[in-house]
Amino acid sequence: MLCFALVAVWLAGLAGASTATAPGLSVKPRLVRLGGTITIIGTHFRTGLRVGLYIGRPHSDNTTRIGALNAGPRGGFTVRHRLSRLTTTGRYVLLACQRQCRVKATAPFTVTKKPPPL
Repeated sequence: MLCFALVAVWLAGLAGASTATAPGLSVKPRLVRLGGTITIIGTHFRTGLRVGLYIGRPHSDNTTRIGALNAGPRGGFTVRHRLSRLTTTGRYVLLACQRQCRVKATAPFTVTKKPPPL
């Protein structure tokens, strides 16, 4: 009976386990000066498929496409993007999308007039 209980617990653990890792996105630095450059790092996207990159304000449907690239052999990518000096200051969200945004990840960052602290 104990053996059956252990097998049931093991099977329950398998049912809850997921082999797929959700896509991830980060922006460095998270505090960037007007006209500064951000580095965008994506992980766990679908290998070889196109990834669209967009910038917008939090909770807004208005985004600006800043580029596109193919995810690398392990589903990752790194790209640099220079922000326009005409960008308004404040909070932004970077969005990376694959497959009409059925696969996506976001990362926040802030644009400031002042240089970031050292």
